[in-house]
Amino acid sequence: MELDGTWAWLRNKKIYHPRLIHPNSQIVQPSQSKIRVDVCGSFYSSIRWAYTRFRDSRELAHEALGRILARLGRKDQLVFYIDGRPAVEKQQTHDRRRQQRKGAVETAEKGLELIETRIRAGQRLRRQHFLTCHRAINNAFHWSFDV
Repeated sequence: MELDGTWAWLRNKKIYHPRLIHPNSQIVQPSQSKIRVDVCGSFYSSIRWAYTRFRDSRELAHEALGRILARLGRKDQLVFYIDGRPAVEKQQTHDRRRQQRKGAVETAEKGLELIETRIRAGQRLRRQHFLTCHRAINNAFHWSFDV
């Protein structure tokens, strides 16, 4: 977590120097360097794609996500960070997001019902009908350890 203006304040106090390099940083050889990846933050859209595309087979979804992550580098260089359980302090935020996802599911269901009624009535379908459903389904997606 960062407060706005923290780095500028530290530079003004002459506590932080952007060009300062730790003396031990030159010891690390390129072969020893690691690539650290925040999977949930960096690849959320890929996760959503894999687990909605292969929703019937979790193994296929795992393989698809693995192929995407394997493109980043060699296995001995990669270190993946995956978010753990939600913090208790943020429970109110998680409850609010859960309610938003529930509302998105209801919006998607209403949109699908509208599409069905327009098809039965012989009316034209507009692009907006599909976009409404698509956005709502994307907003309803949640990837967690409980799934």
